[in-house]
Amino acid sequence: MERVTDKKYWMDGYLKSNLNTAVYNMDFDWDFVFIISGDGMVRVGKSVLAQQIGYYIAYKKGTPFSMENICFTGEQLINTAHHLPKNSVLIYDEAREGLDAKKTMESMTKSLLDFFAECGMYNDFIIVILPDFFELNKNIAISRSDALINVFRTSKDRQLSNGDNILEYERGHFEFYNRKEKRELYIKGKKLFCSYDIGKRNFYGEFKNYWVVNKEEYLKKKIAHIQRVRAKKDDKFLIVLKALCKDNSQRKVAEILSEQGLPISQTRINQLLNQIREKTIEK
Repeated sequence: MERVTDKKYWMDGYLKSNLNTAVYNMDFDWDFVFIISGDGMVRVGKSVLAQQIGYYIAYKKGTPFSMENICFTGEQLINTAHHLPKNSVLIYDEAREGLDAKKTMESMTKSLLDFFAECGMYNDFIIVILPDFFELNKNIAISRSDALINVFRTSKDRQLSNGDNILEYERGHFEFYNRKEKRELYIKGKKLFCSYDIGKRNFYGEFKNYWVVNKEEYLKKKIAHIQRVRAKKDDKFLIVLKALCKDNSQRKVAEILSEQGLPISQTRINQLLNQIREKTIEK
């Protein structure tokens, strides 16, 4: 590992070499898309590594890198690209926690395709963060992206002071797939229940838990985004609930929702209807 940028954080040498290839070619009308997945898991360190990569590219290209470069929606991604300088880095973090995976991936795919159509001429470096590489649309997973970095956790045996034997989990590990190996992994791994073990990685690397942006500021921005999405989702549910209760008893509505995998009591339905009435009065 080597110390890089003015912040002097550690970076894997093979990863640095691949990033330098992108840095060089961005001057010749190329853009790059790197996908960072989490081995199908969350909270394994994807965002930390993405930001380290993003800062390194921006440092080499002489473009700014801050919280502004991190986007949580397709609209943010396009708007940010329009006012940042050419050859900038953009991180698209899908922030899926608690959301519908299929709908989120459909939305992300559309957002990325819209972005490429509208902002491809800026020759930017795009980093897409998501838990599972196999959830991506094949056009982006295979054709439109240049590399996959799959971040995963490891474990080791440890005996605690009280004599208990446990497995201790550790972050800070990744495997790199270039365009060719990424394609093979997607095609073969998808058939084997989304297995990352089937592919042939180009190299394995490690990274340190170093935040190039303010961690608290990042988490605050991410949580605010998730809350906005959930609030919008809750509003849609209330609209549906109101429509159902217009023509059905609360007992019948509870049965309908339970059949759809949304168990809810009549008491809770009554509370939500009161909530709708209060909102109507406030307006």
